[in-house]
Amino acid sequence: IHDWLPVIDFRAQQDGRFDSTAGMLIASALLELSEAVKGEPLGSFESDFYRDAAVRILKACDEKFDHWDVDQDGIVWGGSLRYHDDRMAGAAIIYGDYFLTEAVLKLNGKYLSVW
Repeated sequence: IHDWLPVIDFRAQQDGRFDSTAGMLIASALLELSEAVKGEPLGSFESDFYRDAAVRILKACDEKFDHWDVDQDGIVWGGSLRYHDDRMAGAAIIYGDYFLTEAVLKLNGKYLSVW
């Protein structure tokens, strides 16, 4: 993660491309982990660590990728459908919006469980 923005491929040479949908998914998963470890021996430390990382990712992605204009087709732009095809980068992908919604609900103590 570069400045808490998820790079498009963490194993490739850094070329300034990001994948916002990956960030939304990871943020939601980190919030899930934050809740899951609360009863563990290091639960408080780990829980805070995961929650803080999720919030940092969400804030970084919000600043760079989110468009709150009602005339836009999506909220989270900057998604990538295909790594080697620049025409498929920067899109608003519906699952980016879904995982953003899921993460925000988790931060507010509400859980959406559709899986």
